[in-house]
Amino acid sequence: LQNENTEAVTVPTIPPQTQQALTFDPVQIAGQMVAVGDSSLNENETELLEFLQKAVAEEDAYFAQQVRGILAEACKSGVADRKKVWGALGDAEQKKFTELVKVEIPAEVGHVIEAMQQILGSSDDPNEIDHLYRVFAPESIDRAAELLGADNKSKISWWIVIRAIAKNLLEAIADGPDAIYQYATTHLTGEELKAAIARLEYLKEWDAVEEIRDALGGA
Repeated sequence: LQNENTEAVTVPTIPPQTQQALTFDPVQIAGQMVAVGDSSLNENETELLEFLQKAVAEEDAYFAQQVRGILAEACKSGVADRKKVWGALGDAEQKKFTELVKVEIPAEVGHVIEAMQQILGSSDDPNEIDHLYRVFAPESIDRAAELLGADNKSKISWWIVIRAIAKNLLEAIADGPDAIYQYATTHLTGEELKAAIARLEYLKEWDAVEEIRDALGGA
């Protein structure tokens, strides 16, 4: 970012999920005014407003707290007006954003969220979740999953569920075919069972997969 005197200003990195660079150029600001409701926002303020609205729409506390830092730096440097950006939000959006930035996120959980974002952005393989469990405590992973934006939360939660189901199936094998059948038919959907068996195949638990299929009549 640059202020009106074109002095360089260091700004926190844009969160991974945006993959966008703020384009603050004081030379262009005067000619880039955009009407938003009763406010008149320049291009930079409009971009900041979009970040705030994204955080609110996805109920993403971690992203909201990153955006708060970016907004503070931008306003401090003089390239954006905090009152104008904040005023362009509706009352409900202001309330929700305020709630999000008050959420307590321990440093460890923040690290997990960042790791999750990297994995989710590069792979659709649910077995990638194993990388997290090798590094972070399960409770930190669970808490991080709760704090993700809606889309990422749904995806990572599914991965966590399938990992747990596969583990439960392995444990059920010790109690025999009836235990496998009861667990699978009582607690699992067809989609969950299919995904869990696929995970066991990924883990090369060939004997376990065969026992599960035999117990379920070749499922």
